[in-house]
Amino acid sequence: MVEFALGASLLISMLIGTFQFGYTFYIYDGLQAAVRSGARYAAKRAYKSSSAGCITKIQDSVKNMVVYGDPTPAGGSQPIVRGLTTGNVNVTYNPDAKGVPTTVQISVSGFVVDALFHTFTFNNKPEASIPFVGRYAPNECDP
Repeated sequence: MVEFALGASLLISMLIGTFQFGYTFYIYDGLQAAVRSGARYAAKRAYKSSSAGCITKIQDSVKNMVVYGDPTPAGGSQPIVRGLTTGNVNVTYNPDAKGVPTTVQISVSGFVVDALFHTFTFNNKPEASIPFVGRYAPNECDP
Protein backbone atom coordinates (compact mmCIF):
# COMPACT_ATOMS: atom_id res chain seq x y z
CA MET A 1 0.00 0.00 0.00
CA VAL A 2 2.81 2.41 0.85
CA GLU A 3 4.63 1.65 -2.40
CA PHE A 4 1.43 2.12 -4.37
CA ALA A 5 0.73 5.47 -2.66
CA LEU A 6 4.21 6.75 -3.47
CA GLY A 7 4.15 5.44 -7.01
CA ALA A 8 0.61 6.65 -7.71
CA SER A 9 1.32 10.18 -6.48
CA LEU A 10 4.33 10.36 -8.79
CA LEU A 11 2.39 8.98 -11.76
CA ILE A 12 -0.60 11.26 -11.17
CA SER A 13 1.71 14.29 -10.96
CA MET A 14 3.34 13.29 -14.24
CA LEU A 15 -0.06 12.75 -15.86
CA ILE A 16 -1.29 16.18 -14.78
CA GLY A 17 1.90 17.85 -16.01
CA THR A 18 1.64 16.07 -19.35
CA PHE A 19 -1.99 17.15 -19.72
CA GLN A 20 -1.18 20.79 -18.93
CA PHE A 21 1.73 20.85 -21.36
CA GLY A 22 -0.30 19.13 -24.09
CA TYR A 23 -3.32 21.40 -23.69
CA THR A 24 -1.19 24.56 -23.66
CA PHE A 25 0.71 23.37 -26.73
CA TYR A 26 -2.60 22.60 -28.48
CA ILE A 27 -3.87 26.14 -27.84
CA TYR A 28 -0.53 27.66 -28.88
CA ASP A 29 -0.60 25.68 -32.14
CA GLY A 30 -4.08 27.00 -32.91
CA LEU A 31 -2.90 30.56 -32.21
CA GLN A 32 0.16 30.04 -34.43
CA ALA A 33 -2.02 28.85 -37.32
CA ALA A 34 -4.38 31.82 -36.90
CA VAL A 35 -1.50 34.31 -36.78
CA ARG A 36 0.14 32.85 -39.89
CA SER A 37 -3.15 32.93 -41.77
CA GLY A 38 -3.70 36.55 -40.80
CA ALA A 39 -0.13 37.47 -41.78
CA ARG A 40 -0.55 35.90 -45.22
CA TYR A 41 -3.82 37.79 -45.68
CA ALA A 42 -2.24 41.10 -44.57
CA ALA A 43 0.82 40.64 -46.78
CA LYS A 44 -1.26 40.13 -49.95
CA ARG A 45 -3.97 42.76 -49.60
CA ALA A 46 -3.80 46.36 -50.81
CA TYR A 47 -2.37 48.84 -48.33
CA LYS A 48 -4.35 52.06 -48.58
CA SER A 49 -2.78 54.65 -46.33
CA SER A 50 -4.34 57.99 -47.16
CA SER A 51 -5.48 58.50 -43.56
CA ALA A 52 -5.32 57.01 -40.10
CA GLY A 53 -8.92 55.81 -40.57
CA CYS A 54 -7.92 53.76 -43.61
CA ILE A 55 -5.02 52.18 -41.74
CA THR A 56 -7.34 51.33 -38.83
CA LYS A 57 -9.80 49.65 -41.25
CA ILE A 58 -6.97 47.56 -42.70
CA GLN A 59 -5.76 46.54 -39.24
CA ASP A 60 -9.30 45.70 -38.09
CA SER A 61 -9.89 43.42 -41.08
CA VAL A 62 -6.55 41.67 -40.43
CA LYS A 63 -7.42 41.24 -36.75
CA ASN A 64 -10.79 39.75 -37.74
CA MET A 65 -8.97 37.37 -40.09
CA VAL A 66 -6.74 36.19 -37.24
CA VAL A 67 -9.56 35.78 -34.73
CA TYR A 68 -12.44 34.55 -36.92
CA GLY A 69 -10.79 33.40 -40.14
CA ASP A 70 -12.84 35.98 -42.04
CA PRO A 71 -12.06 39.70 -42.59
CA THR A 72 -15.76 40.59 -42.21
CA PRO A 73 -17.25 38.05 -39.80
CA ALA A 74 -20.98 37.68 -39.38
CA GLY A 75 -22.53 38.64 -36.07
CA GLY A 76 -22.18 35.91 -33.48
CA SER A 77 -19.14 34.33 -35.16
CA GLN A 78 -17.03 32.12 -32.92
CA PRO A 79 -13.28 32.72 -32.66
CA ILE A 80 -10.90 30.11 -34.06
CA VAL A 81 -9.28 29.76 -30.63
CA ARG A 82 -11.63 29.99 -27.65
CA GLY A 83 -11.05 33.20 -25.71
CA LEU A 84 -9.14 35.01 -28.47
CA THR A 85 -10.37 38.55 -29.21
CA THR A 86 -9.30 41.25 -31.62
CA GLY A 87 -7.90 43.11 -28.61
CA ASN A 88 -5.28 40.37 -28.23
CA VAL A 89 -3.99 40.80 -31.80
CA ASN A 90 -1.29 43.33 -32.75
CA VAL A 91 -0.86 44.26 -36.43
CA THR A 92 2.15 46.30 -37.55
CA TYR A 93 3.12 47.30 -41.06
CA ASN A 94 6.84 48.13 -41.14
CA PRO A 95 7.46 50.83 -43.80
CA ASP A 96 10.65 51.82 -45.56
CA ALA A 97 11.89 55.44 -45.78
CA LYS A 98 9.23 56.30 -48.40
CA GLY A 99 6.36 54.89 -46.32
CA VAL A 100 5.90 51.76 -48.42
CA PRO A 101 5.34 48.68 -46.24
CA THR A 102 8.14 46.13 -46.45
CA THR A 103 6.94 43.59 -43.87
CA VAL A 104 3.81 42.79 -41.91
CA GLN A 105 4.17 41.67 -38.30
CA ILE A 106 1.35 40.08 -36.33
CA SER A 107 1.52 38.90 -32.74
CA VAL A 108 -0.80 37.91 -29.91
CA SER A 109 -0.51 39.65 -26.52
CA GLY A 110 -2.33 39.19 -23.26
CA PHE A 111 -3.90 35.87 -24.23
CA VAL A 112 -4.45 33.69 -21.17
CA VAL A 113 -4.55 29.89 -21.36
CA ASP A 114 -6.39 28.52 -18.35
CA ALA A 115 -4.99 25.02 -17.99
CA LEU A 116 -6.10 22.61 -15.28
CA PHE A 117 -3.95 23.87 -12.38
CA HIS A 118 -2.04 26.82 -13.81
CA THR A 119 -2.64 29.75 -16.15
CA PHE A 120 -0.22 30.83 -18.85
CA THR A 121 -0.18 34.27 -20.47
CA PHE A 122 1.22 34.73 -23.96
CA ASN A 123 2.75 38.15 -24.64
CA ASN A 124 3.95 38.82 -28.20
CA LYS A 125 3.81 35.08 -28.86
CA PRO A 126 3.06 33.58 -31.31
CA GLU A 127 4.41 36.06 -33.81
CA ALA A 128 4.70 36.05 -37.59
CA SER A 129 6.55 38.48 -39.84
CA ILE A 130 6.05 38.20 -43.61
CA PRO A 131 7.30 40.40 -46.47
CA PHE A 132 4.60 42.68 -47.87
CA VAL A 133 3.78 41.74 -51.48
CA GLY A 134 0.43 43.51 -51.85
CA ARG A 135 -0.44 46.63 -53.76
CA TYR A 136 0.58 49.95 -52.22
CA ALA A 137 -2.18 52.50 -52.89
CA PRO A 138 -1.55 55.58 -50.73
CA ASN A 139 -4.25 57.71 -52.38
CA GLU A 140 -7.12 55.24 -52.08
CA CYS A 141 -9.41 54.42 -49.21
CA ASP A 142 -12.44 52.15 -48.99
CA PRO A 143 -15.62 54.00 -47.95
